[in-house]
Amino acid sequence: PDVYELASIVDLSRNDPAIIEQIFPNIMSAFYWSSTSNANCTGYAWGDHFNGGYGYNGDKSSSYYVRAVREGQDRSFGHLVINDNRTVTDLSTGLMWDKQTTSEKSWFEALSACENSHFAGFTDWRLPTREELRSIVSYHHFLPSINSEAFQNTLSALYWSSTSNANYTGYAWGVHFNYGSDYNLAESSSYYVRAVRGGQYRLLDHLIIWSPNQASNWETGNTMPIRWSTSEIPGNVNIYLSRQGGKEGTFELIAEKTPNDGEYDWHIEGNGSVNCMLKIVPLNEPDKWTQQSLFMITDFVPQNPISNSHTIHNCNSNQTIDIEWSSPEVWGRKIQGYAILWDHSLDALPEKQITTVETIHTSQALAEGNNHYVHIRVVDDQGHWSNTAAHIGPFCIKYPDVSTPQGLQVANIFTSRIELKWYLT
Repeated sequence: PDVYELASIVDLSRNDPAIIEQIFPNIMSAFYWSSTSNANCTGYAWGDHFNGGYGYNGDKSSSYYVRAVREGQDRSFGHLVINDNRTVTDLSTGLMWDKQTTSEKSWFEALSACENSHFAGFTDWRLPTREELRSIVSYHHFLPSINSEAFQNTLSALYWSSTSNANYTGYAWGVHFNYGSDYNLAESSSYYVRAVRGGQYRLLDHLIIWSPNQASNWETGNTMPIRWSTSEIPGNVNIYLSRQGGKEGTFELIAEKTPNDGEYDWHIEGNGSVNCMLKIVPLNEPDKWTQQSLFMITDFVPQNPISNSHTIHNCNSNQTIDIEWSSPEVWGRKIQGYAILWDHSLDALPEKQITTVETIHTSQALAEGNNHYVHIRVVDDQGHWSNTAAHIGPFCIKYPDVSTPQGLQVANIFTSRIELKWYLT
């Protein structure tokens, strides 16, 4: 496993070993290898010690324990989206981060500062857990060990997490962004702070959302199965969606007065966003609402199509039309190509066959008329086709009027034929 995967099974509420033994029996309270090398010293690699759950470097020539893993996805920095409001959304975790670093604070001051922050118009900031803080460490970089393009001005210093040390009262975990190591820190000491938001608070007697999951990815045109625990609250619920991370005034009603039976299937529509939040409110006990964030909706059609041709009286010598469009946003993926269909309908869907890999296309020769439409469908590098298409038109092909010949005269007279000549206006 890489360093993130290995850290995902650490349970910092436990000690010696720092793992759920019912799930992972017979584990040693010892150091286990990850596959992640140290960026600053290639002879060392990262791992986790399951005595207290802390991560550090081991000499690659030394012998330590191993636990294998399979499946999963490779991480790349394409999972970080820089928002316009000075925040960063991590698509791999469904968390939104404050790009900036606050001044040094004690642990209790750090908790309070995050929880009382109204940065970027949000009121649910908090101090990240240790594993959340480790999720933005870039173990391929050092001094600082973070993506500096997304998180500018990050100091190569210690940052607080909200995770207390299970074995030492008065201590909490922190991460040093020089190389990405974990540290036990006295809660009275002062270190730097970075706030985070996202996820779901699970409160007693409140609703709990099971689907969609945090960091999940959905496409317009598909069906999203919304599932939640009802907490046996009678009556109906309203379901809301925010495409702006839950900012006040951005929630839209997607299901009104639907039964609180724990199930609702929503046909996904509207614009895409990497900052989606779902909120469910029981009408009889509205104070027991819950929300889930962040997840992504991909509006998987070409955006802002632009045609180089006029829509009327388009006269080309070969009766063709040129069109151009901008490539759609598909976060974390690349566009493989486009399927193009010309016809006379308003909303046809092209077959799943790539016509072009460019964002410009010339039609075949078209018949005269004013009802030509083009439909553009897109496929990503994983073979996922959009469920809808962009529709552009109508275009008009109008042939020039044929003029009457002028200046007709006899050119030559022969025994068996007569030659005529004329000109066209």
